[in-house]
Amino acid sequence: MRVLITGGSGLLGRALVGVFSRDHSIASPAHAEMDITDPRRVREVIEEFQPDRVIHAAATPDVDRCEQDPDAAYRVNALGAQHVALACGEGDIPLVFISTDYVFDGAQRIPYTEFDETRALNIYGRAKIAAENAVRTFCRKHYIIRSAWLFAPWGKNFVMDTLARLRRGDTVRAVSDQYSSPTSAIDLAEAIVRLVAQSDYGVYHLANPGILSRYEMAQAICRAARLDESLAQPVNAAEVKRFAPRPAFTALRNYRLELIGQDFMRPFEKALTDCVAQL
Repeated sequence: MRVLITGGSGLLGRALVGVFSRDHSIASPAHAEMDITDPRRVREVIEEFQPDRVIHAAATPDVDRCEQDPDAAYRVNALGAQHVALACGEGDIPLVFISTDYVFDGAQRIPYTEFDETRALNIYGRAKIAAENAVRTFCRKHYIIRSAWLFAPWGKNFVMDTLARLRRGDTVRAVSDQYSSPTSAIDLAEAIVRLVAQSDYGVYHLANPGILSRYEMAQAICRAARLDESLAQPVNAAEVKRFAPRPAFTALRNYRLELIGQDFMRPFEKALTDCVAQL
C-alpha cells in the first residue's frame, strides 16, 4: 500500500512514518514540498504520488498560539484540512484525518464517545471541528481520528519535559483539575495501521484507556521512573496563566471499537512504562 503522510516530522507524524514504513511504501513531504495552505500544490503532490491512503497529521498544535492568531489557526488547521480532503475526494482516496479531544467543551463527567456533540472552548478546537466538517463534506471515504494528550519518547510533550525535570530533582507543578486520556503516539500509530486496513469509515476515538489529570500523569511518571512522587505537586488550572481556555474533562471512550469488538488500545500505564523505559 502507498501511504502519504502529512506532518511527518511532528510528534505523531514520526510515529506514523515509523510504523507504516515497515510494510508500506510511504511519502512524507516536508512543508516546503507540500504547503497544505496551497490547494494547487496539495493536489499536485497527491496526484504525483498516487497514494492508496492519505494520513493528514499536519497542523498547528499549539493551543495558546492558535488563540492568539486565529487567522493562522483556521488557515492551517481548517482550510489546510479542507484542501487535503478535496484532493482526496477528487481522487477517491481514503483519508485519515487526525483530530483532537478539544472538540469537546468538557461539560460532562463521563468519557466522550464518537456520538457526543462537539462544542469547543478554544480556537484550536473550533478549527478542528471545521476541519472535521470539511473532511465529511469533501471526502466520502474518511476516517476521523480523535485522540488526546499525546506523548512519545521524542519531541516536545508532557512526558519528555516532566521526566527531564524530575530527573534533575526539580519539583513539577501540574494541573490537577483538568482530565483527559493521555495516549502514546506509537500506540495511536499502530492502531491507525490496523484501522485503515479495513474500509469501515467514520469517526473513531483512539486513546489509551485511562482518565488522568496532568498531576496524576506526573505521579505516574515518577512511579514508572522510580522517582520520588513528592516531586509532583498539584496546582489548580486557574493558577496557571495560559492564553487559551482548556476544557475541564475530555476523556475519550473508544466506543466504536468496543461496539465491533476491536478495542486494541492498551491501558495508559503500560504505554507510559514503555515510553519511560526508552528515555
